[in-house]
Amino acid sequence: MILINALRKRAEKVKEFWEDRTRRHKVALTLIFILIYGVLLEPLGFLLTTFLTVGLLVKFIYPQKWKTVIACALLTSLGSYLIFQVLLEAELPRGFMGF
Repeated sequence: MILINALRKRAEKVKEFWEDRTRRHKVALTLIFILIYGVLLEPLGFLLTTFLTVGLLVKFIYPQKWKTVIACALLTSLGSYLIFQVLLEAELPRGFMGF
């Protein structure tokens, strides 16, 4: 009974989530940004593509001031670069700029 009640409540929450049109648009926009990220990763490189994608997500999915957008995008792209490229020595796409 507990499992059935939990599944029923979860189904109601999922239905409620998708009924809100703005949420559907945010999910669709997020998927579009992620697809564009995948396409631009090789030509533009990891740093620039990550900066742009995170910036767009922060600005358009949960609108913030431009200072916050730039700070989040910069910290995320540099932090992930530091973790993956420097600490883990993983090969990240360099793009046309070479870094």
